[in-house]
Amino acid sequence: MKKSTVVAVTLLIIGAITFAACAPAAPAAPAEEAVAVEEEAAPAEEPIKLVLARVGGDPFYKTVECGALAEAERLGVELQVQSMANFEVAEQTRVLDAIIQTKPDAIITAPVEPIGVAPVFERILEAGITIVTYDTRLDDTSLTQAEVITDNFEQGKLAAQALAEAIGETGKVFILSDTPGIYTTEQEQLGFEEEIQKYPNIEYLGTEFHNNDQMRGAEIVNSKLVAVPDLAGIFATNTFGSIAVAAALRESGKVGDVKVVAYDTPQEIIDGLKEGVFQAVLAYEAYKEGVLAVQAAVNLVKGEPVEKLQMVGNVVITLDNVDDPDLAYLRYVDECN
Repeated sequence: MKKSTVVAVTLLIIGAITFAACAPAAPAAPAEEAVAVEEEAAPAEEPIKLVLARVGGDPFYKTVECGALAEAERLGVELQVQSMANFEVAEQTRVLDAIIQTKPDAIITAPVEPIGVAPVFERILEAGITIVTYDTRLDDTSLTQAEVITDNFEQGKLAAQALAEAIGETGKVFILSDTPGIYTTEQEQLGFEEEIQKYPNIEYLGTEFHNNDQMRGAEIVNSKLVAVPDLAGIFATNTFGSIAVAAALRESGKVGDVKVVAYDTPQEIIDGLKEGVFQAVLAYEAYKEGVLAVQAAVNLVKGEPVEKLQMVGNVVITLDNVDDPDLAYLRYVDECN
């Protein structure tokens, strides 16, 4: 090889080395594949959908509704409230059949009758919808996956004790109740009847039914006041009966003469207690019932364990504790906050 050729080759090599040294460094390859493939976004999870079917126009059911709505919001689930026009089998059947068609995850309701509504509850289960009941009970409890109730039998016993104390454990008494066959008030009646037998100087005159008609209830009380002029006491088993008793006693001028144990805690009954129309009022945790019912429904839908029967408490309110702030939560409301 010629010297000139060697020199030329050498210069070319040196130039190539120099160029490589001066060129910018290539970016380092990423640890994973350089070409990013966007993953498809996972579809948003559908919220749990619940429906509360309850009777409209009753402060008890409104208070349950408020507890249920508050708990549904806290848990981040949807809760639709569906009103029933009355507390009758045909109406509850109609409303529940309509709700089935909307395919919610769970239905929360109070059975209006222990046996008559069983067929529609069977249809709910057949549709794969969870059922939680509150306040009242079905005869066949296998038709509901959870129940939230109070001990109505014990309430009846408490009513008998309170009325016996109010009348000095002597005199004639009777019960004014709503409709035969309603689980809650029937249990109250049975508890009252068992307990009142412990007072030998009290004569129990039986139970009369107003069928949730306040005018009818007032008529019953007025007739009883005429037929039994020495009537000593009355136990009214629900809101409508309690208000009917108050109206009759005011009209007849018998406020304070006939002692009354009322049931339920709307403001009108609390005012009646302070006025002296009622000597005691039975209260229980309606708001909490709504809270527990929603909790049970959500847990059941999620497949989590739930206690089948859950109980809320009973409290007797008198003039001695009516203004106790710790008991304010027991009062019924007309609107939710």
